[in-house]
Amino acid sequence: MAGDALDLIQTQAIARSMSAGSTLIDEGSACSTLYLLLDGWAFRYATTADGSRQILAVLLPGDFCNLDSLSLSRPDYGIRTITPAKFLAVERSRAIELSQSSSEVAQLFLSRMAIENALLGRWTLCLGRKSAMARLAHLLCELVARLDGARDGDAVQLDLPLRQEQIADILGLTTVHVNRTIRHLCSLGVIERRGSRIDIPCVTKLLRVAEFDESYLHRSERTRSWLLGRNSDAGSPFSGRELCS
Repeated sequence: MAGDALDLIQTQAIARSMSAGSTLIDEGSACSTLYLLLDGWAFRYATTADGSRQILAVLLPGDFCNLDSLSLSRPDYGIRTITPAKFLAVERSRAIELSQSSSEVAQLFLSRMAIENALLGRWTLCLGRKSAMARLAHLLCELVARLDGARDGDAVQLDLPLRQEQIADILGLTTVHVNRTIRHLCSLGVIERRGSRIDIPCVTKLLRVAEFDESYLHRSERTRSWLLGRNSDAGSPFSGRELCS
């Protein structure tokens, strides 16, 4: 059903390519276009009066960038690319018409909005109640789950184009604190950093540090079992209390 809805959206869309570090939507500016990220990474952000930035969401291929623009003409955030990126752009009026004429499109928009709300809720919990190390571990676990990164047994590789400054703005930390936290996770053998690539020798150790329960992502059983290295008959999702032997 989602595939049919996306096909309908694509018939009304135009492609737009942008270089890394480009602004897709200026913070607080009027926006009459709905964007779907096809390739690359981007982020949604907001700033304080003194210019401090908080990254509100990391946008990955397949994500709608600004679904609330279907109702709000002036979103209170901005969107910038992290890497070179390609988007589908649909005029808001056409996207609304599609949602009114197609129940599949309407359901797709509603389900994606619900998942975005779940992500925001989980990150509110992380930023308000978790340690720096748990926040960073949670970010890595979430990206692995969303990207279906390359896996060899219990080891996972994650290509991470985020700079430490951007990671700091996601986690609500300073770059110094992020650097120290990365080094601490490396010293514990939980991760290994190789340039822009993060090697995770034992993903279940990282899950334990993060106290990660991916149910909030509302993924399929097949995808959840991939992250855990189990088949779909193996029982409940990882609770965050298990260790590799």
